Amino acid sequence: MFLDPVVVLVGAGASAEFGIPTGVGIYNDAKSENEDSIRTSAGFEDRFLSSFWEFLRFNNLGQEQVKFRQLTRNLRESHAYSIDLYAYYNPSDANIAKLYTTWRILKEHYSIQTQRDRWGDSRNILARSYRWRNPTVGIGETIRNNWMGELVNAMLAGAKDVEDLQRNNLSIVTFNYDAVVEETVPWIVGRYERFSDAPIELLPPVVHVHGSLSCPEPIGVNPKFYADQAAEIKFISDTLDQPSVAVTEAKRLLTEAHRVYCVGFAFEQLNLELLEGSKWGMKSVALNYDGNVKVTNAMKRIGLRSSDIWSGTDTKPMALGMAASRGFFDARPGQ
Repeated sequence: MFLDPVVVLVGAGASAEFGIPTGVGIYNDAKSENEDSIRTSAGFEDRFLSSFWEFLRFNNLGQEQVKFRQLTRNLRESHAYSIDLYAYYNPSDANIAKLYTTWRILKEHYSIQTQRDRWGDSRNILARSYRWRNPTVGIGETIRNNWMGELVNAMLAGAKDVEDLQRNNLSIVTFNYDAVVEETVPWIVGRYERFSDAPIELLPPVVHVHGSLSCPEPIGVNPKFYADQAAEIKFISDTLDQPSVAVTEAKRLLTEAHRVYCVGFAFEQLNLELLEGSKWGMKSVALNYDGNVKVTNAMKRIGLRSSDIWSGTDTKPMALGMAASRGFFDARPGQ
């Protein structure tokens, strides 16, 4: 990856490896939210993480409760299947859908842990969770390497010291709101003694096409924080209406790249049009997690060859970590 410009195009499926929901998952979760599940005796931490209704009620967000009640009803009657696609068709519900999306994703960044104070009494606290930094993902027969560890190893191949990182030609373009990639890649590089003092400027830049969420230590997790974060992200309808600097940069990187690796990306038509997929399809390698025919056809329409599509099946899906350990990031388009 030092020889030619390379882009890794990251979709929600790449974060799903670590338990963060995709747009489809958020859509289904919102439909399943049950207002009757509110527990008036729940503790502070539970009310932030257990259910969205709990979060809204605890923070006295009455107007948002009314909007979310209507949203859940509408979702149960909708055929849109993805939260941002639903918002594209129903812009009046977009703001409450963004707030729920923000809450649902950030929920996976925190966990409730028990801590003892100096008097020996136990109490629950909110703490950051970094599951995506673990070397492996899954349990039992599904255990696999962390795909970002495999990516870092591919990136560092041939580098002898920090100075060699100045030749870095790898960039990462992501549709995800989470900060999983920028929290993990530098951390993994820093675990290697030879590269432990590598400055962030020499590591792959990360471009968020639709904006990103900040994930501070729990002291900053409060109602205003969630509302501010929701205002920072965009759904596809927002980005199409007002293309951002990030979109321009993402298109430039993809156009100039010699190779593009598509991971966890569903090849939705609107996103392909946004980033002009026909300009980089022929130089791409992509993973089709469960061999979905619709996704395969979308890949081929922008120029991917069958030999450049790594596919699993419904009964035996190919997780990203598994594909990465089998050489996905070493594959060359057309070979």
